[in-house]
Amino acid sequence: VKVAAIRADGAHVVVVGPSPEERVERARTLAHEHGLTLIADDSITAIAGQGTCGLEIARQVLDDSDDHGSIDAVDATFTVLAPIGVGGLASGVATAVKSILPRARVFGVEPELAADAKESLRLGRIVRLDPTNTALTIADGMRSSSIGELPFVQLRRYLDGVVTVSEGEIVRAMARAAAHARLVLEPSGATTLAAWLFHRDELPPEGKVVCVLSGGNVDPDRYESLVTDGRRFGG
Repeated sequence: VKVAAIRADGAHVVVVGPSPEERVERARTLAHEHGLTLIADDSITAIAGQGTCGLEIARQVLDDSDDHGSIDAVDATFTVLAPIGVGGLASGVATAVKSILPRARVFGVEPELAADAKESLRLGRIVRLDPTNTALTIADGMRSSSIGELPFVQLRRYLDGVVTVSEGEIVRAMARAAAHARLVLEPSGATTLAAWLFHRDELPPEGKVVCVLSGGNVDPDRYESLVTDGRRFGG
């Protein structure tokens, strides 16, 4: 469904293998051959653009605060959950939120089958997973085998931790979103909700929690199947 939408906008889609290195190299080659501009999802401009999500969250939390927008009053009781793929969205959100609310907490969320960011932050270096393994997660927007260099720097500085969720928890979150919030979430977009629903013991016990639900680009038949699975699993 994502490829179909891109083609519908008039773009030419080039299909490569699952390796992120192969995708980047092919994109660079095409840009050089055709005089194109390469827009990398872990570039500083992409991170800044995605960071506006964190900016809006922080401003809304302040505007909705019972303390009339006092930063000190909401700072330490406010948590944001952001999905991590290559890391651009999560690092942008974390940077923006912490720039406004320095004591707020920001956690990244990954599928257990593609938890390269958690391992990278634990070891203090970028860890690259086998793309044939990360391709097994239903969260197709988070199948990257490693996070980008700039996101890694930002996440080390601003992120408070990473929560990993199982495939079953993702489909249960999709089913819960459909039933109770009337939201259509793709698997990647449901990971943060899964973290909030099933891993609250890993999160701060107090204050508001904001889940970044990052997309609903999912094939209708596939979506119906996954939500049915989620309901069967108790979603």
